[in-house]
Amino acid sequence: MVDESKTGGTGKWTRFGFGLQVLAALALAIGACLLVVHLSEWRRARWRADFTASGTNTLDPQTMAILEGLHERVKVDIFFRAASTDHMRVATDQAQTRMNELLFVAKNLLPEKLELEAHNLLDLAAAEKRMQELSLKEVQTVVLSLGDRREVMRLYSDIAEFDYGSENPRSPRPATMHKFRGEEAFAEALKKVSSGDSPRIYFSAGHGEANPTGSEGRDLGLLTTELERQGFVVGTWEGEADGPVPADCDLLAIIGPEQPFSDREREYLETWVDAGGRLFGATETRFGEEPGSVASMLRRYGMLLKRGLVCMPVLDYLGNQTEGLVECTDFRVNERHMNATHEVTESLVERHRKLRFAYARAFDYGGPPEGGLLLELVSSPAESWLDLPDSNFDLDFVLDNNREATGRFRLAMLSTFPVQPLPGETAAPLDADGLAREARVIGVSSPFFLANSTFTTNRDFILNAFNWLAERDFRVGVASRDPERSLIDLKQGNDFALLFHSSLWGLPAIFGLLGFATFLRRRR
Repeated sequence: MVDESKTGGTGKWTRFGFGLQVLAALALAIGACLLVVHLSEWRRARWRADFTASGTNTLDPQTMAILEGLHERVKVDIFFRAASTDHMRVATDQAQTRMNELLFVAKNLLPEKLELEAHNLLDLAAAEKRMQELSLKEVQTVVLSLGDRREVMRLYSDIAEFDYGSENPRSPRPATMHKFRGEEAFAEALKKVSSGDSPRIYFSAGHGEANPTGSEGRDLGLLTTELERQGFVVGTWEGEADGPVPADCDLLAIIGPEQPFSDREREYLETWVDAGGRLFGATETRFGEEPGSVASMLRRYGMLLKRGLVCMPVLDYLGNQTEGLVECTDFRVNERHMNATHEVTESLVERHRKLRFAYARAFDYGGPPEGGLLLELVSSPAESWLDLPDSNFDLDFVLDNNREATGRFRLAMLSTFPVQPLPGETAAPLDADGLAREARVIGVSSPFFLANSTFTTNRDFILNAFNWLAERDFRVGVASRDPERSLIDLKQGNDFALLFHSSLWGLPAIFGLLGFATFLRRRR
């Protein structure tokens, strides 16, 4: 018999040791695989880079914030099918592809927040069953659901805008997708479906205020439509005709009244705000501050209005700064003149948005209410001036250095203060989170800031302000696209002058030099 210990063979204990090493290596490999799988589900361990020129593989930061704030998983059902006509097929496919890619990116970024299901409409039985569960009667839609709440996004109205072309056989023109609004619609739908609250906003009426449902430039029809889309219930309050501010009022808006409120109405308002009410006030056009005016109400909360209108020089067709025109009262304010630390304006600063003011007055700082806070939200650019009326209350829109001030003027302010305990009580009322309730007031110095004529530009600020006043801070954000996005500012600044002089002198000079160079080359 051969002795394995002397011939270099493998003994029993050696084989046992090898086996343990193999088992340990296998266990480590399995553990590493499990760790990798676990890390793949951990969002911070997932590194992504979007190298596409249009950023199609990245969500807007505001959309990401909404998704991250979801407390429950949202179910997304997609009911897309091919267009029924060749005329619409290409445009429909393009919009559907963009929306599918957007939802796939959202699902890939935050799989724990979204459940995605694209229904095959060729399998009618399964698709119709789900549509019945959702009480859905139309296709070409995306449905977000959370519990009993549903929100439907329609391809041809919410997700994309189309140029429907022409089906005329003599001059056919296929439909094209004019604008993709999928991410904005998705973000709005997420906001709606994740919140079951429907706060009530009342607009004051009966004093010449802007009409909440009107379509004229001064009216507020666009604002009302957007507020209802955001889940607000909109109504009106007519002061003495209706009695005290309704008990279910979450937010009251007073927009540019032409007549003052009565003493009784003023008492109603002050009592309501002092009890923790939320007020948005846009000043009237007149300069008086008689009792019952918006100016006198805002003064109570530290916002003191100055006489005169804030003006900015405008550019003429040659790019020169011009005064003496009524257009000087209509100007834009960029993000450099907004408060970068408050929720209402923070997202606008981050996204480089602008605001439009028309016939705006200027606020002075009067100090916060007792125990409260007073903040500046928006100011005018440094080149603005405060145009003062003459003895006949007329304005000339021309800077008079002897009597008119120049510089930055406050255009929008915010005031908060704690609610005091009611008589006979030792503690102040509490809000839904168990914290001491506070009153909130926002004042804007332009009666046209919320009007149809300026709403497209000011939309994000206005909605942020109303949602913040109603304590719906999770809805504070901006639309995915800037309606006034422009690389060249043709209204203010030096962009127009630079463009004009470049066209007038720069291009001819370039062509002249090229011609001279060609002349010299041909002479050789």
